[in-house]
Amino acid sequence: MQCWKLAIIAAAILAGGPVAHADVLYYNATNEGFTVGLPPPLTGPPDAPTSQDPNLGLTVEAGATGAPNLGPDKFLRLTESPGEAPDFRYDIGTSLTSGKVRVSMDLLFENLEDYHVYFRETLTSATSVANFQFRPSGAIVIDTVGGSFAAGTYTAGTSYELETFLDLDADVMDVFLNGTQIASGLAIDDVFGAAIIGFEFTSVVPGPGFDGLMQVDNFQVAAVPEPATLALLGLGLAGLGFGRRRRA
Repeated sequence: MQCWKLAIIAAAILAGGPVAHADVLYYNATNEGFTVGLPPPLTGPPDAPTSQDPNLGLTVEAGATGAPNLGPDKFLRLTESPGEAPDFRYDIGTSLTSGKVRVSMDLLFENLEDYHVYFRETLTSATSVANFQFRPSGAIVIDTVGGSFAAGTYTAGTSYELETFLDLDADVMDVFLNGTQIASGLAIDDVFGAAIIGFEFTSVVPGPGFDGLMQVDNFQVAAVPEPATLALLGLGLAGLGFGRRRRA
């Protein structure tokens, strides 16, 4: 790319223009390398889930007409059988302890149930950075070390992008749903290393309530550059562009 184009992009970033996230990816699960109709491989490709509960059905699906889904690209569909809290996990391979981190994913709930997304210190840790609960009533509740917060509602059959910004230095988190901020400055634990996605139940006995159906796609974890870093990048690129123009 020519230097003057890089300078324009950097200037747009500095001005807050509509430029895509200049994040450094730690993990990017798009499911595009998997086979439709089969479970995704575990701990295989870099974007594969790390583990899966035996009472969770997890298959790779593709977009289709006639039903709400996260298509047209491939996505994961979750079903359940009796058992406590069936879920699957992504382990990003390291525990992040500083800086600003963006964690995002696409979600679609086919019906109202008890769904959850947990952020954990590590895959084996019981310490949660944040718990996102999508309740059978349609309410969204976020639990962190700072308390429990009502954060709006969700609707069955609607696609959502859950986007969170973790500041692991200030130990706070901002949350967006489809671009709308639903929580700001929530106190969090200062370590992030894994995400757990699935269902939550209060019983392991078959019966009403075992009918959760949800979809997940585009799970992404990225380091967000600091504004000072972007400023230095912009000034450097602008200088390169000016020098090139003088030589021309």
